[in-house]
Amino acid sequence: MIKDSVQSILSDAFRRKQSSHKGYSQRALARDLGVSAAFVTNVLNGKKMPPRDRLPSLIRILELDVFEQKALSKAMLMQSETSKTIRDFLSEELVLKSKERKAVGSSTNYHFLSKWWYIAVLEGLSLTGRQATPKYLQKRLGLTDLQFQEAITVLLREGLIDSTGTGYRKKTDHIYVPTGRSKKSIREFHNQMIQKAQEELKRASEEDFARRLISGFTFSLNAEQVNGLKAKIAEFMEEVSRAGSEANCDEVYQFNMQLFPLTQRK
Repeated sequence: MIKDSVQSILSDAFRRKQSSHKGYSQRALARDLGVSAAFVTNVLNGKKMPPRDRLPSLIRILELDVFEQKALSKAMLMQSETSKTIRDFLSEELVLKSKERKAVGSSTNYHFLSKWWYIAVLEGLSLTGRQATPKYLQKRLGLTDLQFQEAITVLLREGLIDSTGTGYRKKTDHIYVPTGRSKKSIREFHNQMIQKAQEELKRASEEDFARRLISGFTFSLNAEQVNGLKAKIAEFMEEVSRAGSEANCDEVYQFNMQLFPLTQRK
């Protein structure tokens, strides 16, 4: 079970690397890591565990995002843990997270992120009752007929939704886009959502204030803390997503989270 979890995380990341870098092979990965091709094969097959001194390079080369890094750390911790109770807990948590979250966009240009309302329509299809009907959802999101149909076309093409005959439905409850390396399409998506937050801040009524939380703080830290903070933030975001999806949903919300330096590079 331990090796299967590590093997699954690394194999998925390796296949994603191959889909975005045509011709990338296990031999190429071995070259980049400075190990033998046979060793890489054994790691990806689950016959050997990745050496800890190679993990930073492996994470960088395979572009593991913060969620995958956290899962990998827990999977490797299970190898050294002697308590069966703790091993079982970690194993159960890894299985739960893998079922909850399906990676998408590994072999696409992330076109479904090119307009903010594509994802809003996708999530809107999870609403209950009449809120999920196409016309009502389009009205609630403030979209034109052209914008709504454009979103449906893109989501169908990307395989994120199915037609039910009377409407549409999400194919997967929880999806995420691996972001182990900066990508222009993802940066543009976040830029659009930050602009939406700026528009929301212009709404000054008490009702609008009650429906949102836009906050932040400025603090100092040691640069070596950043990766650890990213992991904590990622875990918190997952908790918020799960908690918000537990009840019947009647609204579509955006959760923005930014952690960035105000000081320039040395």
